[in-house]
Amino acid sequence: MGHTAGANLGFALPASQLQSLSSLPWVAPSDEQLKDPHWRKLVFWAKADWDDHSHADVSNNLADLVSDPSLQLTQRGPSRMKNGENVKMKYVRNVDGEEVSAARAADIRKGMYEIWQYLQGKGKLPDTWGQADIETAAFYRNRMRDNFPELGLCEANWKADKVATDNYSHWYRRHILKKVSVKQESADLAEVPSKRCDMAVELRNAPQKKMKSAQAGSDAMKEGT
Repeated sequence: MGHTAGANLGFALPASQLQSLSSLPWVAPSDEQLKDPHWRKLVFWAKADWDDHSHADVSNNLADLVSDPSLQLTQRGPSRMKNGENVKMKYVRNVDGEEVSAARAADIRKGMYEIWQYLQGKGKLPDTWGQADIETAAFYRNRMRDNFPELGLCEANWKADKVATDNYSHWYRRHILKKVSVKQESADLAEVPSKRCDMAVELRNAPQKKMKSAQAGSDAMKEGT
């Protein structure tokens, strides 16, 4: 998808804020690199290359754990992230084929969340990322690729798409659905005093209604005699 496809959305985030996230120097791949099968595999240009690599990684890790179960304590995500290791975005590589740092991965997520918040303000936020329309998806991809050029080192924007699909459901539940639920609970609680007041009025008026009904019945009997 080209840059024009998402242009109608505009973009209101401060340029300085986004530029601060793109602090790494960007070197575009040369024509020779793009034609080099080894380089393309090194940066995981095709998603199939990453799939093959990650599956092999899983198999190797399982084999290591079987041979040495103590490794399980050292291979947990949070502890590895604290040590500066990029755990969730190993497929994002720079032009030299080196995976980005944990700090860079955190910047990518931060920039992505800001884009989603902007889309929410525009009324363009989908319930699931798979439901994003063409304009929304193109806008997201273009902005992510502009501010984090490493995401452009692939075919068909698969890296920007994977970052979104890996994170969107959790972010949406936490920042959208949870807020909607809290607002609904507040509205429900606000209705309780009103309902109680209505019930009190009904109970207070009940004896008067009974008296009026009894009086009407008595009058009807007198007229009949």
